[in-house]
Amino acid sequence: VPYLNAMKTVYGDAFKISDWTKDHVKHWVMHQWPIYWGSASCGKAQPLDSPVMTPTGPRPMGDLQVGDSVISVDGKPTKIKAIHLVGMQEVYRVSFADDTSVLCAGTHLWEVQDSKVDIHSTKVLQTSEIAKDFQPRNYSVPVPDPVEFCSTDVPIDPQVLGKMLRSTDLYKDNVDYSQELESLGLRGKSFCGKFIPQCYLINSVEVRKRLLTGLSPLYGKQKAFAISVDSLALAKDITWLARSLGGYATIDDPDPRQIVYTVLIYMPSIGG
Repeated sequence: VPYLNAMKTVYGDAFKISDWTKDHVKHWVMHQWPIYWGSASCGKAQPLDSPVMTPTGPRPMGDLQVGDSVISVDGKPTKIKAIHLVGMQEVYRVSFADDTSVLCAGTHLWEVQDSKVDIHSTKVLQTSEIAKDFQPRNYSVPVPDPVEFCSTDVPIDPQVLGKMLRSTDLYKDNVDYSQELESLGLRGKSFCGKFIPQCYLINSVEVRKRLLTGLSPLYGKQKAFAISVDSLALAKDITWLARSLGGYATIDDPDPRQIVYTVLIYMPSIGG
């Protein structure tokens, strides 16, 4: 309490002493826990409609409640302890080399590697600080670990489905699985109509690894490989799949002479 009162004296009304604050300082003092202190609106703000990854898939930021689980950088679920509304904020769009982007406040904190200093060490910067010193490929962020989604049952073995999706005529080449394909919305899908069902994309790491193995026999044998398909929807799903397993993936420019989409994939480790 004396510490909190001292902070209140220094910062005045800008320093709010909530029950959550008192509880954390109590544990800090009693157990000598390290603590990273930041006022509300410091380093965490995103628009309320921004998708946030959870164990059951992406959800809008504004729908999340205290006690809900979200995915941390280590791929594991972690529970929300508090939510702070920060009002109107200037919004930045941060774009990455793999063509993904995210909207966030200027005070949002990023752990980055700075190519001008040392690519083997990281530092924490605000979005606004990165924007002031930005040059293409100056900064990079660590690739997250494979996301640990909730496990659900699927009607077709993931590796078998991966091989099916590579076939030219999904239904004709896999008549024995007609009922399962129909339940997944894949019956009659060929060429540009193929996709990966949501129940496979939002599933355990093991299911997703087996699915990617079926899509490419090179997965698990080398870090860099490519998958060529005739469906843009399928290419986008494969890209999402590889990223959810901690990989880097982009869709190469399609060959104008034929409708083929090539997904370029790099995994940090063999079988990662």
